[in-house]
Order: sequence, then C-alpha cells, then structure tokens
Amino acid sequence: MAPLIGRLAARGRPFLADADALRRRVADRHGASVLIACFTALFAAMFLTNSYSTPRNAWLALVLPAAILIGGPYWREAIRSSRILWAVLVYAVTLLLPVVLDPSGTLPAGGFPMASLQLAPSASFGAFTGAFLRNALFVLLFVTATGLLVARGPARCEDAVLACAAVVATSAVINVAVFVSTLPTWHDLSVVRLIATRGTPSYTNSTNISATYALFLVGSVAVAAVGQVAPWKRVVAVVVAAGLLLGVAATQSRSALAGGAAGLLVVLIVAGPVARWITLAVVVALVATVAVHPELQALVLSRGASDRPEVWSSYLDMLSWSPFLGFGARADLRIVLQNGMVLDQAHNLLLNALLRGGILAFAALGFVMAAGVYWARAWRRHGGSAVPLSMIVAMITFGQVDYALLITPPAWPWMTFWFPVGLCLGAEVWTRARRSGAPLDRPDTAPSCPVERVAG
Repeated sequence: MAPLIGRLAARGRPFLADADALRRRVADRHGASVLIACFTALFAAMFLTNSYSTPRNAWLALVLPAAILIGGPYWREAIRSSRILWAVLVYAVTLLLPVVLDPSGTLPAGGFPMASLQLAPSASFGAFTGAFLRNALFVLLFVTATGLLVARGPARCEDAVLACAAVVATSAVINVAVFVSTLPTWHDLSVVRLIATRGTPSYTNSTNISATYALFLVGSVAVAAVGQVAPWKRVVAVVVAAGLLLGVAATQSRSALAGGAAGLLVVLIVAGPVARWITLAVVVALVATVAVHPELQALVLSRGASDRPEVWSSYLDMLSWSPFLGFGARADLRIVLQNGMVLDQAHNLLLNALLRGGILAFAALGFVMAAGVYWARAWRRHGGSAVPLSMIVAMITFGQVDYALLITPPAWPWMTFWFPVGLCLGAEVWTRARRSGAPLDRPDTAPSCPVERVAG
C-alpha cells in the first residue's frame, strides 16, 4: 500500500505544481481586478439590498475565496508581522472573556449585543458563544483581506475605495430621493433627519448611515485630490463625493461632520498646492454658507451636546461595578436618561471597549487606532496613497462622540470600522516588508502578490 501511495503522490506533484503556477499567473494578471470586483459586490449586497443573508453569502462565496486564492504569501506575512491584526484578535478575545468567566453575567444578556449577532434576546450561552467565535473569525479574515487591497499598490487601493464609495453613494442618493419625496415641505428638513430605506438593515438610523457616508466621502475626496489614478477617475470621485456629501447633509449628524472634517484636513495637509486650494475653497464656502444663514446655524446648534455629558458620566459610573474585566459582549448596557431617552451604548468607541472588555479591550482598540494612523502615514511616506490615513482619522474622530464596535456578522460595522482598519493593516504589512529588505513587490518573495512600485 505504501509504495502505491508514494507513486500516486509522485504523479500528483506535477499537477499540483502546474495548478499553483496557474493560480500565480491569474493572480498576477487579474488578481487585483477580481478582488476589487468581489469587494464591490459585497458592498452592493450590503448597501443596495435589505437582506441579512445576501452580504454573508457575498462574503463567503466571493470575497473570502478570492482573497485566499489571490493573496498567496501575503496571508503568511500578515499573520507573522501585523501587530494590528493581533490587536484585533486581543480585542475580540477580551470582549468574550467576561462572558466565559461569568456566564450568568453581572448584567442580564440581551438588547443591542444580541441583536447585532442576529440572535434572539433569550439565546443560550452556547448559541451566543458559537455565533461570537464564528463572526470573530470572519472579522479577522475580513480585516486581513481588506489589507490585500493595499498590498496590491496605491493605484489599486484607490480603485477599490472608489468602487466601494460609488456603491455607498448610490445608496445615499436613493435614500435621499425617497426621503425628500416623503416630506410635505422643504422646511421639514430642519426637523426630520434622513434614515435609510435601502441597505444596512438594523443600522438604518441617521447616525449610523452618516458615519459610513462621511467615511467614504473622505476616501473619494482623497482619490480626487491626491490619488494616483487616471483623470477620468478623479471626475468620478468628485461625482461620488457629491452624492455622499448630500447624504451626510441630510442626516444632519454632527459626529459625521466632525469625522469628515478631520479626514478632509488630512487630505488638505498632504495635497499639492492646486488640490489644497480647491479643498480649502470648498470648506470655506460651506462654513460661509452656514455663517450667513441663521436657519442653518440654528439647525447645527439646535441639539446642543445631545446629552453626551450625561451619557458618558452614567456609563463611567457603571464601570465601578466591573472596572477591570468589563461586562462582556453579551451584557445589556441600556440606561435611561433624565429626559426618558433609552440608550444602549456609551457613544464613544473606547469607553464602550472599556465597558465590555475592560482595560485590555480599551488598550487593544486604542492600539489599533494609533497603529493604524502610524502605518497609514508610514505607507504614505513610502509613496503610498493618502486614502487609508484620511479614512482612519475620520473613523477615529467620529468614534469619539458616538458608536460601539462589537463583533457582528457581515453588516454595517464591517464597512464603517473594520474596512479602514483593514486598509491600515495592509499598509503595515507592506511597509514592514519593505523595511525588512524583502518588499512584497519582489517576484522572488511574493510572486502572487505584486505591488506597483512607487517613489520611496
């Protein structure tokens, strides 16, 4: 039997070698285009349908297989060298740890964290743990797969972001059109905010969709202003940015405006003289428009601090119940404000990390943010794109005044938070490889993962 197995194995080796060579040739020639198409399909499933299952199917059937087949040595390099990837893993583990150590929980299970995993409030500990572990693995794979867009080179990274931004802009324009058609008068815009009727089921409120619109607004402006793309793509990026700006304005979300402003400031800093002056002129025009219209000023200032001081102080008081480990990803953290409003998250990414995963989760998420900025900036200094840097700065900024980041199936948090983290992970892997003297664009080190050479 052993000789027979040996002969069969010997005959199979040439076939396997030929199959691997074919995979490398396809990846080299068409890999980036295929991967961008798969990501675009995933975004379309997320933002142009109201289905829960379609995004998951697109992730499992398109993006994940394509990234694995195309990535080749990139995956090994990411697992070996990326501190961002390992910090995301630590973050996920620390969210689950309090649940495992105390299944009954200091606080009852239910509410937002169960719904985010698409589980019933009464789901068992085993059902919750299984869903959490499965989706934590998916998040890790998605972040790493997104990094592959950066590892293919600056121009391909910008192509990918522009394609995904175009899908988000299409969803924004559809939602704005439906929203405006339901308003009796234009004056109702001052009291009614846009909500999504198309895309991102369970995350349709103004604050959620505004963050995504602002994030990809920043990305599209970065492509238009400082991108390494063809002129016609710059025109497309301007059109996409206009649609996303319309969506942000209709949501009236100040967290999105703050994040967008921070990201655009990054673009302004790295842009050349012409793009810098154009961007500055647009910003000045927007500020001037608000300054000369009292109605717009009242709209911007009408909600004051939106109860943020009370929200933050209430959740800081809650921390005294479990200051080190937190309450876990299963706990229901709902509070009732003095005005009767019920909230289920602390409106700050880092505070939510501290509440659910304790000090380690706070440190892990803080490291992801800081390392993301560092490596995105390093990639830019090596001739890479400004897109990852501008998008991670936007995400960090609006994340300080709203939102909670939990482990979920393929849904709105993936595109709004994990996508920019993944871009920064790719920048880290590429830059580390370059600094080590074996950059990913060398044929002898990673033939299936070429990176377009840029000025360093």
